[in-house]
Amino acid sequence: MNKTLTDPILAEKFQLYENSDYHFKIKYLSYLVASDSDLSPYEVVKFAPLNQNTFQFPDLTINISLISGFTPNDPILDYLEDFEAGNSELVLKGEMRPVSSNDTEISGSKALNQIYYSYGSDKTIKEHQINFIKKGEMFHFLFGSQPGFFNKYFQDFRKMIESFEITRAINGTDNVLSNDIPSNQFVLNKYARYFPTFTQGSANLTRAYQDEIGIWLLETVSNEMMAELIDKHLVNFTKQTNEFNQTESPSAFESAKISLVNSFNNEIKSYQYFKNCLLTGNETLNEISTNFLSISIEDEAMSFKSFKEVTNKTS
Repeated sequence: MNKTLTDPILAEKFQLYENSDYHFKIKYLSYLVASDSDLSPYEVVKFAPLNQNTFQFPDLTINISLISGFTPNDPILDYLEDFEAGNSELVLKGEMRPVSSNDTEISGSKALNQIYYSYGSDKTIKEHQINFIKKGEMFHFLFGSQPGFFNKYFQDFRKMIESFEITRAINGTDNVLSNDIPSNQFVLNKYARYFPTFTQGSANLTRAYQDEIGIWLLETVSNEMMAELIDKHLVNFTKQTNEFNQTESPSAFESAKISLVNSFNNEIKSYQYFKNCLLTGNETLNEISTNFLSISIEDEAMSFKSFKEVTNKTS
């Protein structure tokens, strides 16, 4: 892996760091040293002045981390709520003080741009982090320094970010994990918000159907008219099932998803058999309808149980 090639165009001030494993390159200032040893989880490389005392928090650190497992077109702003929730927790613990937060653009993609004070170490550190998703991966840039040095190095950090470029894989294909099911914490959180929102919409559809049954029981509509109303509801239930089934889920939530899809399908079968009972007068069809509805309720309970177990483990 070629890591420290000299850039001939900017040889006086910049060097080029290129990582063929993670498919990116970035220019860094000549007073910095690139290192890929003693890295934190997900960290790919860190830059720091050569003469810094390694036993104290340095005057300046710049590092790049990368998390895989996102869909190629995932917008970073979809994860704003996750970042804000994490920041709020740190603020409540007295470990952080936000300064600013806004969106920007890096390498042609929307990026989340945040500046804050961090009190997690034995010193006050001012940090600037930038996050964006490109080709199925989240890139995380972190610039940190003691507050008195922040402005001194800030423009150099921005120049590094401006030089950042995602390269192509050696085999000439883009590094897109299009077939991977997302599994990192950000994607788990996103699906954990989507699931209850969707099931609430499903409950509203069921409630609307039950309201129609209530009217039918009052004998204010005929069996034929009720059958037509069921057909209209079946269109909505089928659309809902297809939408949910086509939504990618993290592998951790796959069991909850499968059970809920089974619940939707059995609910649809129940309504279909009840419609046929109305049109034919065959009470056996009504018994089959009731049986499918019972199975649907059991599947739903299994789905909710599985969903709760995952969220309890990952929250």
